[in-house]
Amino acid sequence: MIKNFKINNSLKQFIKLNNSLNYKYNNFSTTIVTSKGGTPSSTRSFLLSKQQPFKTLNNEILPLSLSRFAIDADNFTQYESEHRAVLIKSIKNGCNVIKSSNESKIICDTLSDLLDKGEIKRQELIYIKKTKPFLNIEELSIKNINNQIKIALDDLYLDSIDILLLDLNNLTSNSSKDEIINKLKNEIFPHLEFLIENGNIQSYGISSNELINGENGQLPINEIIKSTTTKQFPHLLFFEYPFNLYDNKSLLSKNLNNGQLSLSEFLKENGLTSLNSSPISFDSDNGRFEMVPNHHGEIIENSLKESFNIAIHMETVNPIFNDSLQQKAIEKDKELIGSLQWAHILVYEQTNPTLSNLWKWRKILATKIQPKVTEAILSVYGNHVINSWGGNYRKAINQLFDIYSKSLEFQIYNKQLSLNNLFNKFINENQYQQQPQQQQQQQEINNNENNNKQEQLSMDQKSLILSSIGSDILFESPNTLNQLKSLQTDIKLPTISNANESIGDGSNDQNFRNNILPGFTNLSNNIIKFINDYKK
Repeated sequence: MIKNFKINNSLKQFIKLNNSLNYKYNNFSTTIVTSKGGTPSSTRSFLLSKQQPFKTLNNEILPLSLSRFAIDADNFTQYESEHRAVLIKSIKNGCNVIKSSNESKIICDTLSDLLDKGEIKRQELIYIKKTKPFLNIEELSIKNINNQIKIALDDLYLDSIDILLLDLNNLTSNSSKDEIINKLKNEIFPHLEFLIENGNIQSYGISSNELINGENGQLPINEIIKSTTTKQFPHLLFFEYPFNLYDNKSLLSKNLNNGQLSLSEFLKENGLTSLNSSPISFDSDNGRFEMVPNHHGEIIENSLKESFNIAIHMETVNPIFNDSLQQKAIEKDKELIGSLQWAHILVYEQTNPTLSNLWKWRKILATKIQPKVTEAILSVYGNHVINSWGGNYRKAINQLFDIYSKSLEFQIYNKQLSLNNLFNKFINENQYQQQPQQQQQQQEINNNENNNKQEQLSMDQKSLILSSIGSDILFESPNTLNQLKSLQTDIKLPTISNANESIGDGSNDQNFRNNILPGFTNLSNNIIKFINDYKK
């Protein structure tokens, strides 16, 4: 993308590298610079102007304001037609928090365009760089972290990362907790504090599913927090973990302070911010609290068989096997032909748990399969003899992917319907939802017109609202504009401006404990029982 913005930022990068980001032996220079990331006043003003729910960090060091609905952009790809539009619309609607570990082209180009056009100012944006998972204690190193930061800053054309999130999810299975804690306290955290002084990042945090196990976990959060309460590492402000109606330990398990506090209570008491990595999806069988279309009445089986026959035929007569130039391309890229054999793969691998699970399939289709297929087809298009085959195969394989996805939706429809019925049975959605003023005014108008019919919230909307009672910032990856509208603008999460405000619907703590928490607990217990029974 050739724009003045890119040229300007290239110059900015050159100045930045000379002033503050010079690498010496894989370390940053010691030049002290002023951070050029999000600022407290700008982030708050942006969110107030958009009338979006947000949380203001409860600390004097960095009182940024973050939209409670945030975007996890890791699954966004340029090959999915609406992903770019979703990212643009979410920010225009008032989301100022974007998280990613890969800095893909679609993220870099979209953020650059939005900043260039003034849709959002850099001082209003909170960019969270999540590291790649550290597979062992050796990978958790200053050199590795520095390299990931440098790549992110270079690719995004930014001067500073607002939040660096250390992904420790895989680390706990290969290293002892003493090794991890000692490495963090003695090496990693001091270096991150140095990077903050240097202006490369503004704050940092930890992402780990182990955090929900409290004092007895492989990654005991209380041992880590002792460092922040003594002001040794004052910019350790964020902790990410999953929380939803199935994965509920962070709210319902009192496993900290000798059984006195849950993880969410513990973080709140210490003025720290919780990031919810999974408010709608849950760990068991990679499920999700979301309804799927009802395909009953459609002849899915016949359509699927027909789509398989067409795509398999196309793959069988692929002219690439008879083209000498393309044979050389295959020799250079062994995966090329495999990317043009997905009809065959689906036939022989239908029992593969990744390909037979709707939610896993959707993710891998968008992030892995479709990009590979498109790249392979484009490489084939270089030969005019087989141009027509490439176009026809793309049409055939996309039709197969569409019908195959519908077949997976058909398989789990009854299960999702049963889950949705549990939501309807055990909760009063009006108790949890805080309507924005405009919606309240419209409701009054409807009432005056004797129109008391109120549209029921969808299951994923309910799940997002309920997940907000045990976490501060909630990350989702909407695939379509309709899904984004459903989760961001059709519902409103409460604003949290300080640590003394209640979670949930904004009412006092007594109401939360007496009314909201019991309802959440009852629904959660019934959902867990249903899901576990369903697996048997």
